[in-house]
Amino acid sequence: MSADHLSPPAVESHSERRELESRKPGTGAVGRLPSEKARHFGEFLYQAGSWERPRRVVAKAEIIPGHEPDTNRRFVVTNRTDLSAEDEYAYYVERGDAECRIDELKNGCFCDRTSCSSLAANQFRLMLSMAAYLLLMLLRERAEAEDLRRAQAGTLRLRLIKLGARVTETTRSVKLSLAGNYPRARDWIRLAGALGAVIG
Repeated sequence: MSADHLSPPAVESHSERRELESRKPGTGAVGRLPSEKARHFGEFLYQAGSWERPRRVVAKAEIIPGHEPDTNRRFVVTNRTDLSAEDEYAYYVERGDAECRIDELKNGCFCDRTSCSSLAANQFRLMLSMAAYLLLMLLRERAEAEDLRRAQAGTLRLRLIKLGARVTETTRSVKLSLAGNYPRARDWIRLAGALGAVIG
C-alpha cells in the first residue's frame, strides 16, 4: 500500500525547466486579454533526468487582466489518476492551505518551543499554543476590518494582543484602558464588544 504522491516537480537543470514551462495548458492563439481572470488546466507526462519513469504532471495557467498571458503558471506532480486536472490542483491547494495553518501555529503561537525536560510539561506547552491559536482564530472570525479577517496568527497577535494598556482589576471586573495613540483602537473596541465586553 503506497501513499498518494503530490508535490511540485523537481526541476534539475535549466533545460528541464525550459521544457517543463513550454508544456503549459492553454497554449496557442490568445488574442485579446480577458477582462476577468481566466484559468486553464491541463496535464501531461514528464520525466526528469533522475526519475525512473514518467510521472503525471498537472498544470495550471492563469491569465490576469493587465498582465502578460500565462504569467502565473503552476505544476504539480502526482501519482493519482482518479481526479481531473482541475480537481487535482484544487486538492493540492487545500493541502497547501493546511500547511499554512501549521506554519501559523508554529511561527505565530510558537508551538515548537518544547524545551522542558519532561514530556508532560512539553505537552502542556503545546496545548497552550493550540488554545492561543484557537482564540486568535476566534478574533479573526469576529473582526470587522477586512485586513484583520485575512490576517495570520502572528499579525493578529501584534496588532490586537501585543499592545500597551493600563489594567485595573476589581472583584467584579477587569478594566483595560488603551493608549490614546493606539491606531487600531476602534477595531479593538468593536471586536471586544462582539466578544461580550462591556464598552464604556
